[in-house]
Amino acid sequence: MNTIRLEPVIGDMQGIRTLFLVPTIPDDAPGPVREGLARRRLATISGLCPCGARRPKLSRQQLRWIRRKGADIHHLAVLHEPDCMASDDNLATLIQAA
Repeated sequence: MNTIRLEPVIGDMQGIRTLFLVPTIPDDAPGPVREGLARRRLATISGLCPCGARRPKLSRQQLRWIRRKGADIHHLAVLHEPDCMASDDNLATLIQAA
């Protein structure tokens, strides 16, 4: 399997135009890895994973800071359900097994 790379995608987060970095899906990745990565992409860009996990909402303070200063939010963790293929532990195991 090729290495997993990140690609930039423009989207919207609470009314703010946002640049997301999401994983690419290698052509030669096994089905479960492809599904896990697809779910991560979906959760990051749309804010919702099929497992029900949601991208955290920014606080009013963060939103004001971004609008005033153009500040960056570097990381927002989406906490997937334990049985979701996109959860950190499950996806790491799937990638290692590939």
